[in-house]
Parts: sequence; C-alpha cells; structure tokens
Amino acid sequence: MTEQEAEVLLTRLARIWEAGTGEGVSLHYEENFFSLEGKTGIDEAVSFDVEVKRGSVRCELIFDPCCFFVTDTNYDIRFCCYSKNQDEREAKEESYLGLRDEFRKRAWLSGCDIEATAHEKMDWIQGFSREEIQAWSLKI
Repeated sequence: MTEQEAEVLLTRLARIWEAGTGEGVSLHYEENFFSLEGKTGIDEAVSFDVEVKRGSVRCELIFDPCCFFVTDTNYDIRFCCYSKNQDEREAKEESYLGLRDEFRKRAWLSGCDIEATAHEKMDWIQGFSREEIQAWSLKI
C-alpha cells in the first residue's frame, strides 16, 4: 500500500467512524497491511479498530475492556466477551445490542461484505456524497 492509498483510506475510515484524525487515532500501514484505531463519534467510551490486509477488511467495535463486536472471515458479526461468568456475558451482550446495528453500518461502509438488505444500505449511505459511494465501490 502506498502512502497516498493509505491517506485515502485514512480519510474514508475517519469519516465513517467519526474519528477525526487527531490525538487518539493510531495509524499503521505497510505494503499489504493497514490498521486504524481510535475513538468513535458514537460514544466517548467506544473505540474501533479496522484492519485491511491484502484487500480483506476486519472491523472491531470495543465498548468495554473485555467486550466487543467483530467481523469474522465470513463477515458475520460476532459478540465476544472475555468474562468467565455466563450471566455477566449475556447481560453485557443485551446492554450493548443497540450498538450492533451501528457497527454493522460502519463495517459495511468500511468495506466488509456483511449481509444487509438494500433498504438498510440505502439508509446507511445517507449523508455521503455520490462521489464517495462510487469511489468506495459500495454495492447497494
């Protein structure tokens, strides 16, 4: 990945995740790898991590030191929680269920080919220009 390609991707992901590009945003890239992490515009306590490796995109939304949503290799959305207590895991998943749809939207806009209806995708592109949608190769 060239520096110019990394800058374009940084601009796109910072816009999608409402991260800005200042303090608290960590960027790392090399030839076949790009990683961006930081706080989101969703909530001050919520952070994200997006990795692009050889064209494959992986997203995480971290909202608790031990709990997060992640896209897996099939772009399914999984809830992960490192608590040993099953009741606590279920309670945390329930309390963060509202973030799941927001995560799905941002993961799809970032390039994850997650399952979503055309209606959802039309809602998700609101606020983005036609040029951005075309440049990002988003398929509705």
